Amino acid sequence: LVDEECDNDAKLIQAEARHRFKAGKGIRVFSRPAVLDKWMKDNKIDDTAHRALITDAGQLVPGLTLKDDDVEFFVHSPHATRTADGTLIDRNCDSLAMQATLQDKHPNSGVIKKTRVHFFADI
Repeated sequence: LVDEECDNDAKLIQAEARHRFKAGKGIRVFSRPAVLDKWMKDNKIDDTAHRALITDAGQLVPGLTLKDDDVEFFVHSPHATRTADGTLIDRNCDSLAMQATLQDKHPNSGVIKKTRVHFFADI
C-alpha cells in the first residue's frame, strides 16, 4: 500500500489494494500497523475502522479458527527488531511467513490430529 516505487503490473495491483483498503473490504494487509499510519492519515482513512484489516506478526488471521473451521493461520512476519536505543527497525517487509494449523477428528475414536504447515514468500 505505501510503497511509492512500484511500476508496471505492481502499480496496478497496488491501486486495486489501495481501493479495497479504502473501501474497507476484500483485503487483508500483513504489516505492522504503525507502518501504515502516515499513509492512512494522508489519505484521510479512519484509523480505527481499518485496523481490523491489518494483521501483524504474532497474530492469528481473523475469520478462521480451529474451533469453528478446523484451521487457523498464525503470522510470523514481516519481522521487526528493536535496537539498543529502542528504535524499531522493520526487517523483511516484503516477505510473508505464516503457519497453518489444520485439525481433523477421527470419526470412530474421536482423536484429534493436528497438522502444521509453514508458508514462506520472498524470505
